[in-house]
Amino acid sequence: QKKAKKLSAKLVLTLTIIIGVLFTTLIFISNYIIKDSSLKETRQNINVFANSFTSEIGGIIESCFSAMDFYTQSDAVKFCENSEEIGAWLATTPYRRNPYFNYVLFIDANGNSFYDDGKTGFHGDRDYFKEIMRYGAETVVTNPTVAKATGLVSAMIVKAAYNQYNQKIGMFVGVKNMKEFQSMVNAVRYGEEGYAMMLDGTGTVVAFPETSYQMTKNFLTDDIEGHGDIKVVAKDMVARNPGEVYIDGFMTSGKELVVYSTIDKTPWSVAIAVPQSQIEATATKISAILAFSNIGIAVVIILVLLISLSGSLKPLKAVVKNIDEVSTGNADLTQRIKVSTNDEIGDVANKFNGFMGKLQEIIGEVKTSKDDLVLIDDKLQNSTKETSSSITEILENIKIIHEQVE
Repeated sequence: QKKAKKLSAKLVLTLTIIIGVLFTTLIFISNYIIKDSSLKETRQNINVFANSFTSEIGGIIESCFSAMDFYTQSDAVKFCENSEEIGAWLATTPYRRNPYFNYVLFIDANGNSFYDDGKTGFHGDRDYFKEIMRYGAETVVTNPTVAKATGLVSAMIVKAAYNQYNQKIGMFVGVKNMKEFQSMVNAVRYGEEGYAMMLDGTGTVVAFPETSYQMTKNFLTDDIEGHGDIKVVAKDMVARNPGEVYIDGFMTSGKELVVYSTIDKTPWSVAIAVPQSQIEATATKISAILAFSNIGIAVVIILVLLISLSGSLKPLKAVVKNIDEVSTGNADLTQRIKVSTNDEIGDVANKFNGFMGKLQEIIGEVKTSKDDLVLIDDKLQNSTKETSSSITEILENIKIIHEQVE
């Protein structure tokens, strides 16, 4: 029985080690695959989110250009003979101005400008003027600037204007306050700690959660203490190369994944920054759930094996017990082991039952032979007594005869 217990313990220990190694390997491989897959999926989702957000801003820019059609497609522009007439017409339109714009001006082919409030000026030296009139651009969106008079951050939405003969006669400029875009960007939250930033075409920070950076910091040229790697991001953003990279976190102490993309028809770009710890949190959670699940399954399997092994070894234990009783002479040869399994151990128990039956038969035959021998012995003893009596009687007769002869 002790040997059976030792065998059982060895089997359980061996199976436990094998199952433990297999499940540990499974957990390791599964965690690696799930973590890698989860990280890729999360990064892909961040890219989708960044592209979606830039598309949203791009949609507003497109709406601004559509609002400029009110001016570029007007009869006053198509059929007016000179810039002064267009300027005079423009001065009548402020009440019809789209809320997108703070004000609108017309700049003719010579650079003379006419505001919708009636003022005039000259903008022939502006870069956007050159792009429209010299380089043939149809639309231009400028980098934001801070107005000295108002302190407002604004950008120019510029669209070329043509007369009825399809001759380019100048352009209309809608001055767009950037506060709407700054509010949109600063309101972005990806998960718990993800945030957004916007840079213009020079690397200047247009929108950032740390509002003191807005229009005061340039991530491409300024040295930001502890954040030298932001220049790599700014360089790509200014070059209009979408991408992603890990940098030292601005809003968190660890690394942050920055995914950036450009806004159509503008020199601007937007980046979404998400802490690495947040990105890995989901993968870690899934890995932990998987690990605990696998451990639970392993424990259940081991328990099932223990129960199954205990049931399978029960006949073997009975065999050991009966053999021990046979060896001590206390065996009950009429008892048989109950066999409920059809395996090797069950086969051993059946063979042992057969052995016990044969042993019982042999013992029975020996017992019968013993009884016969006792009976034969009794007969032999009786025969011997009778023979002895006969011999004694013969000897007596011979003695008598001898005496008579004398």
